[in-house]
Amino acid sequence: MKTIPEIRERLGQIALVLVEGGVGDEEQKAFASELFEMFEGLKRRSPCRVARRSNKRMRPEDHQKIRDLAAAYPDSSYQELSAMSGYNTGRISEALAGKRQEA
Repeated sequence: MKTIPEIRERLGQIALVLVEGGVGDEEQKAFASELFEMFEGLKRRSPCRVARRSNKRMRPEDHQKIRDLAAAYPDSSYQELSAMSGYNTGRISEALAGKRQEA
């Protein structure tokens, strides 16, 4: 099986040939077959194990608690806010940036 950089390089070569034109039906079929093989080679494997959810759901009041904490300690890092609030740094980031819908 080819590596991702090798596949990327080959995709570039095929794209260049197709953009320049002048390929016959047989060459197009060969390219299509090769592209399909590369496509199949890039599938993800199934995870060997999946961990159960370890963090609790965020509620609107939790988002507000984090925003209040950040306002009270404006010089604190996400890591420090995480330690103070009990939520991981990703949740801190989401709450402060407003990226996740409040449930």
